Amino acid sequence: MCVSTRDCGARCPATAIRCATSPVVGVPPEVPRSLTSDHRTRWARRPHCSSRVAPDPEPKHLRVVDPARPPPLGLPGAAASGRARRSNVTLHPPAMRNRIAAQLVIEHLLFRQTAVPPRTRVARLFGQSPLCPESLGWYLGAQGEITVGKLLATLPEDWTAFHAVPIGKNDTDIDHILVGPGGIFTINTKHHCRKRVSVGTRTVTVSGHKRAYLPAAEHEAERVSTVLRERMPLVTPVQPVVALVDPKQITFRDRPAQVKVLDARELRQWLLNLQPVLTEHEIAEVVVILDSPATWRERPSPASDDVMTRFDTLDGQVRRARIRRILWQGAGVLSLFSVAVGGAMLLEQALLGG
Repeated sequence: MCVSTRDCGARCPATAIRCATSPVVGVPPEVPRSLTSDHRTRWARRPHCSSRVAPDPEPKHLRVVDPARPPPLGLPGAAASGRARRSNVTLHPPAMRNRIAAQLVIEHLLFRQTAVPPRTRVARLFGQSPLCPESLGWYLGAQGEITVGKLLATLPEDWTAFHAVPIGKNDTDIDHILVGPGGIFTINTKHHCRKRVSVGTRTVTVSGHKRAYLPAAEHEAERVSTVLRERMPLVTPVQPVVALVDPKQITFRDRPAQVKVLDARELRQWLLNLQPVLTEHEIAEVVVILDSPATWRERPSPASDDVMTRFDTLDGQVRRARIRRILWQGAGVLSLFSVAVGGAMLLEQALLGG
């Protein structure tokens, strides 16, 4: 007989008649003697078919809980789980390495550009620059830092670069901090397009004007060294660097004692030629310290997409205006040449006719 049938009201598939063990309504079923005591116990405790409750398809003690799946709404753990997920967002702020090159300079540039009225059609046609005089220096500075940032991005993977690191007061920052086998470096970028630069022991002169680049670079390196020594007392000293972008000529009267001054185009090869002074473990430890926003005077945020979109738009306008000015200058020269040639031909005809 079909004693293993779970549905007491089922029909035996072999005989198509009601199973003899099927209970009669109101009469408790008789436990077959041929079953073991364990089987008889479970068989006898099975509820009547009319009042049977559907068994749990997966016992609770065997159920696997997915930690990534939030609990259903209304359950006791739902609110607590939501609070935990929200707190995880605040406990892990954006890393410093997510900041882009020239981020602070770009923010200052865009702020100043908000007061500049839009150009007219005629101004755009003749290539008037969208930059106001106060914004030009910020724009050139941003271009210089972006250029150096792209160079640093080509270094091997064991080098890590941080950009626009806020330090000190008055909303100042360090253009770049670089960590790698060759050491720890603060890089101060200076964009002097087609200008002559003279370097001495304590001074840098740009087109005859003295600039305090060397003391500023030494101060930045000392600030970073102080931050690192609080957690790594035996860390190697930080090397200050001044990278000159697009200079016409660099003349060294004397070599500075502490600061490395060089053309930005030579920066990558100079770094790769340095002898290793940091182990892989030391590099990782320094990167963790510098990468934490809590290390610095404030908790800076990464650049938003809106900031970069606005800068790219402004940069495109500046480049197109420059091209139009060049075209107009070329057209002017061509016009003068045509007038000169035409005048010469008329003069020649007049002389021959006379």
